[in-house]
Amino acid sequence: MSFAVNRGVRLSYGERGKGDPVLLIMGYAARAAHWGEEFRDLLASNHRVVSFDNRGTGDSDKPANPWTMADMARDAAAVMEAVGLACAHVVGLSMGGMVAQELALSDPARVRTLSLVATHSGGPGVVPPAPEVTAAMFNPDRSISAVRRIENIWRAICAPGFLDDPRRREACLRLDLEKPIPLAMLANQAQAVMASDRSGRLSQIRVPTLAVTGTEDHLVPPANSDRLAALIPGARLVRIPGCGHMVPLEKPRELARILLAFFAEHREG
Repeated sequence: MSFAVNRGVRLSYGERGKGDPVLLIMGYAARAAHWGEEFRDLLASNHRVVSFDNRGTGDSDKPANPWTMADMARDAAAVMEAVGLACAHVVGLSMGGMVAQELALSDPARVRTLSLVATHSGGPGVVPPAPEVTAAMFNPDRSISAVRRIENIWRAICAPGFLDDPRRREACLRLDLEKPIPLAMLANQAQAVMASDRSGRLSQIRVPTLAVTGTEDHLVPPANSDRLAALIPGARLVRIPGCGHMVPLEKPRELARILLAFFAEHREG
C-alpha cells in the first residue's frame, strides 16, 4: 500500500499500466475500487493509470474536521506529486468530477485533459436528483437490513436492470461492505459538495474538456452535463445511452473507448 500526504492527511493510492498518465478521482461515498477492475485495466492497456481513495474513504485517513473541495483538489495534486506526475489526463466521476474542476481551476498546469463524468458545476443551477434517489440515499427505510438499504441505493442510481445479474449485485454490494465509510466522513463529503459553486469560474478553464453522462442517470441528471459543456469553453458533450450514474461499472468498455479516443487527440508532445 502506498500513500501520498497533503498537509498531514495520508491518501492511499495505486497505479497500473504504462504510457501517458491518467489520474482517476472517485465520487461521493466511494473509493478507488469503485472504478472497477475492467475499466481501469482497459485504460491501463496503453496508459499509466493512477487512482486513489479520497480522504475519509477506503485506506486513506479520515479527518474529523470538515474539509473543502479545494482541500480535495490539493489531495489530487499530492497524489500526482507522490507518483512523479507533473501533468495527467484527469478523469473525475460525480464528486470526483467536482474535485477535477477545482484542480483545473486552481492548478491548470497539472491537467492535460479534463474528463467530467456524471457530475455538475455546483451552484443554484444544478438539476437535483430524482426524489426516489434522494430517498434511497439520504432517507432510507430503517426497517430493512443494511444490505437491503445498500442494494436500494445501487438500484436507484444505476440504469434499470443493472443489478438483476446476481454476480453483478454481489460485486456491487461487496464494494460498499468491504470497507464501509463512516457516517461522519459522508457528512464531510456532502458538506464539501454543497458548499462548492464553481459555475461562475468554469469559463476560466482552458484545457480540453469532455463531459460524459448516462442517459439514465437519476442521481446527477444529464442536464447537468449539458450545463457543464455550455459553461466550459470548447467542452464536448457525450451521452451514453442506457447508462445510469456508475458509468465505469455499468458501461466500462463504452467509457474507456470514449476516453481513450479523447486522450489520443491530446497526446504528450
